[in-house]
Amino acid sequence: MLELIQVTAQYSNAVLVAILPQISDFASRLELPVPLPITESQVAEFRCRPFKGDIGGYVIFTNHLEVWYQFGHVNGFRTPRSYFNLQDPRDVPRFYGPLKLSKDEALQLARTNILKLGYSLKETFTDQEPEVEMPARIGTNIVPHYQFRWKDPVFGRTVVKIEVDGGRRLIHEMRLLSLYFRRDQPKIAVEPIPLNPRPPVTTGMSNEFLAAALPKISEFAKKLELPLKFPVTQADVDKIEFVDPRSDVRVRLGGGHWFVWARGAIVEFCAPDTVYGRQPPTIDPVLRPLDEYLGKWRLSESDAVALVRQSIKSLGYSVEEFQTDRTPIVSKPEQVGSYIVPRYSMRWLTNDVNTGGTIALVRAEVDADSGQLKWLHLVRNPLPSENQAAQPTRPESPARTNKPPALPMISSTNVVPYTINELLGVSTNETSQPQSNATQSTNAPRTPPRHPPSNPFE
Repeated sequence: MLELIQVTAQYSNAVLVAILPQISDFASRLELPVPLPITESQVAEFRCRPFKGDIGGYVIFTNHLEVWYQFGHVNGFRTPRSYFNLQDPRDVPRFYGPLKLSKDEALQLARTNILKLGYSLKETFTDQEPEVEMPARIGTNIVPHYQFRWKDPVFGRTVVKIEVDGGRRLIHEMRLLSLYFRRDQPKIAVEPIPLNPRPPVTTGMSNEFLAAALPKISEFAKKLELPLKFPVTQADVDKIEFVDPRSDVRVRLGGGHWFVWARGAIVEFCAPDTVYGRQPPTIDPVLRPLDEYLGKWRLSESDAVALVRQSIKSLGYSVEEFQTDRTPIVSKPEQVGSYIVPRYSMRWLTNDVNTGGTIALVRAEVDADSGQLKWLHLVRNPLPSENQAAQPTRPESPARTNKPPALPMISSTNVVPYTINELLGVSTNETSQPQSNATQSTNAPRTPPRHPPSNPFE
């Protein structure tokens, strides 16, 4: 999903210049041991993120302070005095010292630093009780470091992590990974160059595509009784993303609903407040307010499964076509403190026993408070659709696997535009059909190598 770009020296320098003022402000608020304002001369190394629409990177300063920046904010820092990231156990004795803060005092210090950054405890979930790693006792010695971890009750995983030195009353690591931390990204003067540029889609072709796709979106949404105004028109379209114009086109309506077109059919939709079916943040960074995800468990799991099966039938398919007459894999968010996110995530996956290729896949999300379907993704080889039935006969494709389709490598920017038939999934020369299930990428920062030289933080 993320589009790789060429990280040229010019682009990398432009990104660094754009993010240093925010890093400087962050360091000032937390009183980090670095001269202010931070300048380029203090940067020992910068690793720019190589994705379009993802402005940021990993910075190592000359005093060995490490900082991460992504999606409009500093999402972490670490000093060489971070015990919980120690790589060489022979260095453990350097961390021995007296413990001067109790757990409650260390927790208060962590929360105070969150407030210094201008965040509230509620929006960072740090108002809840954290998971705690207590100071390590090694023989008669003690490493006076605490680690506090808070989970995101909506999207799961640890999203805030803070290491407190209970001997020196300092913060040595902070990670801020929740989607709620994201802010507008800085503007840079250099336009990134795609590593593998795709053929362009003209405005005329985009409009022609919408003219063909919107009636199908209307029909799909009406059958699922989605809260939209019908018919859906071009005036209702807020954004269109040609992820792969031949097999993955995504349309967002003004109210926040997304619809995915693949090979002549609508194969997926998600509501604005979906938890499990969110679009990648590079194309849709907007989150709904936290309270919109919260609620009570009113719908049973069996009723939620029945709702998904009925939705598939409403679209004109049978449960047998997608193998959803079997028991699905069901998951739901873990309750964090007082926050309850009543969502069921369901998955039915059927693979070919001989090839391992996907025969059918259904992924869905149900809001157990409102009883509404929030996400539905249908994959089948082939997917029954009116459009496909009307297409010219194609040679049979070999058995499919779960591997993404091999796209042609383009070595020149003088690429030939797609034709409207390719956008609509109609071609008389195809010998195989692309996959409909797009792989998902994560934006987690890469774990950097450690640099344990002389330590100015001692």
